[in-house]
Amino acid sequence: MKNERLLPMTVCEGITVNVLPSDRHEYLMTTRDVANGYGVTEYAIRKNKLTLGNELVEGTHYVIAVTIGNGECRGLKIPHNSTL
Repeated sequence: MKNERLLPMTVCEGITVNVLPSDRHEYLMTTRDVANGYGVTEYAIRKNKLTLGNELVEGTHYVIAVTIGNGECRGLKIPHNSTL
């Protein structure tokens, strides 16, 4: 996902993730970058979302790419059904 809108953010020594600045949300990250930041697999992140479904709030803790308006993800090659 190389794009001038993505910003690399170092979360700890040796681990850098890409974030997408957002007007409505402080920033957005793909599931892959969240998993990389925590040092786990993408499956683990998806499983936590399912397991903690009552605690995680859509629009606060995550958004579905198709719900993001104004083309924030346009040109980033992020599938419309991705969770950010």
